[in-house]
Amino acid sequence: MQVICFLLVLLFCFFTDPPCSADQSQNPVAFVYFTEEYAPYNYTDKGILTGLSVNTLKLMWQEMGVPEQPIKVMPWARAYSKVQTEPEAVLFSVLRTTERESDFKWVGPIAKGRISLFSLKQNDIRIAEYNDLSKYRIGTIRNFPATSLLDKHGFDTVINAHIESGVKMLDSGRIDVLAMDDYAFFSTAKKMGYPADRFKRIWILSKGDLYIIFNPKTPDTLIARFQNALDSVKQKPAYRNMVNHYLD
Repeated sequence: MQVICFLLVLLFCFFTDPPCSADQSQNPVAFVYFTEEYAPYNYTDKGILTGLSVNTLKLMWQEMGVPEQPIKVMPWARAYSKVQTEPEAVLFSVLRTTERESDFKWVGPIAKGRISLFSLKQNDIRIAEYNDLSKYRIGTIRNFPATSLLDKHGFDTVINAHIESGVKMLDSGRIDVLAMDDYAFFSTAKKMGYPADRFKRIWILSKGDLYIIFNPKTPDTLIARFQNALDSVKQKPAYRNMVNHYLD
């Protein structure tokens, strides 16, 4: 009788979906995907989430044969905390840095990134080296790499929870310069209604690549699956067309 019961359990596990024996950590559907408003990589346009990173991830799902998954949009600091503490969390788009390297597992790059300093166009601020920053009020975004980069060089910064609040502080003169990604800065300022000649780039802090990050407990086999899908997507005309569209 025990043998019959055991066989029935095995049959039930085999025919149910998902299988009882399946390791859900190996299933892209088991993940919870997070992002933030960070144009042109990920942003909401007329109620629809879009952007270079969003659409690249959708192509990766297609490549893996995975149905399109929900993506939750939330403030950067909360989303960053999620992927640090929750094994099933995935976050994009994230600049890969030495300080972050061992904290996550990485899939990418999705696109090139560059961190610069921005000021009001009317202000005569000239930066040639880090020492030149000592006389200015510097704004950054919480958990963005510019924050740790400037902290490493001994600068106190005004930390904002959101990109929009940083842009507003710069516009109002409460800070002299704002440090963040080039494309994201200009896209956000445009979306907020500022004219193209309101701000200017004054100095490049660093260059890097944008990635999708996973909790460090994510199996390497699954990371490889995502990476292979991305590598395949990047060889296709659709990806190159998206890069030209969003980063032109």
